[in-house]
Amino acid sequence: MSKDAYDGKVTEEQVQELEKKRLAYFTAKEQGSDEAPKLGVEYHDYATSILIDLSGKLDPLPDLDPNKKPEKPTEGTPKQGGNQDPETWHVVPMKDDPSKFKIIDDDGKNIATDFTTAESAVEYINYYRWEKQQQQPSGDGGQQPPPPAPTGDKDSFGIAKICPDADAGRFLTNFKIEYKTRNYRSGKPSEPSMEYTSKAGNDANDGGSAVKNQEVTWYARINKFKKEDDTFSTKILGGAHSSSDGGKGGTCYDVQINVHGGTANTLQVERPHPSMHPCHQKALFKIGETLVGKWIGVKTICYLINNGKDRRIEQHIDYPVPDIEKPPNAWRKYWAVDDTGQLPKGHIVQPIGSLTTVRLDGVPKDGIEFRYASVREIKAG
Repeated sequence: MSKDAYDGKVTEEQVQELEKKRLAYFTAKEQGSDEAPKLGVEYHDYATSILIDLSGKLDPLPDLDPNKKPEKPTEGTPKQGGNQDPETWHVVPMKDDPSKFKIIDDDGKNIATDFTTAESAVEYINYYRWEKQQQQPSGDGGQQPPPPAPTGDKDSFGIAKICPDADAGRFLTNFKIEYKTRNYRSGKPSEPSMEYTSKAGNDANDGGSAVKNQEVTWYARINKFKKEDDTFSTKILGGAHSSSDGGKGGTCYDVQINVHGGTANTLQVERPHPSMHPCHQKALFKIGETLVGKWIGVKTICYLINNGKDRRIEQHIDYPVPDIEKPPNAWRKYWAVDDTGQLPKGHIVQPIGSLTTVRLDGVPKDGIEFRYASVREIKAG
């Protein structure tokens, strides 16, 4: 039977054959037989042929209840790299120890290893599938139900707040990732790029839909990156890239962090697109090491001050983050500035646009992970 003709079901004969090979391997292993390694390889290869060589078309992963977060198994060793989209993950026996299981992506790259049961590995996949579905649009173009509105001193993801909520403030988690090729007007070589965007309203130029006062939060880990340094940007109050409207649509604050841990870049103002105006602010501390392969939490805060005449901009960092499942919430102010019209091309007072975009150039497709991303509406100063 060809792979194309395979109907997605494992036959009873295949199940019996797999069980024979499993028993042969375990018996040899318990008896200390020299045949154990050979039988283990045969067991692994046969299991792999059923699960993977036939397109992995076993029973589909179950639908998830958007209101009930699956439990994450306490076992499993995550691996860096691989496709971080959980919809591409499969469970297979481990080659070195077929009594255990691991999760791989469509290309066979390891995602997580050392599960004692296949069921536990599936629970691991479902945990990340659920989290993905909470932060991305559903397949029919609608939005997944958002987390409940934040209350108290933490948001709905359990991340500490810096500023108080606005009365009946919005809490947006509708970020969507897009990979593209970045072409530069300067003529320097094109490179892969990533944008992770949340839109507060249907019209990016609609000032009424923009979040005027906001606390943007995200955690990210860069898994694949170019050798050269670059800036991790959070663009806030962004609108459509157009200069035909006097620069309003193409205006934003571009809040930055250097990927390799330096403090050379912190703030730019785009006005109008694509003109960037450096407004570097001195950092209060230095990360001092590359962020590649490490989780970092970033907050960008922006709100009106002086009775709406000016605007406050701040950046806060939660780093290091040893366990992304339990972020330390040890937020430190990285820098802050009041835009009173003194910044080059600054003084962005009105809510120009409703877009919030995290951008990183030099990262290939699936080379980055995000968690706990949100735009929360806060009170003006």
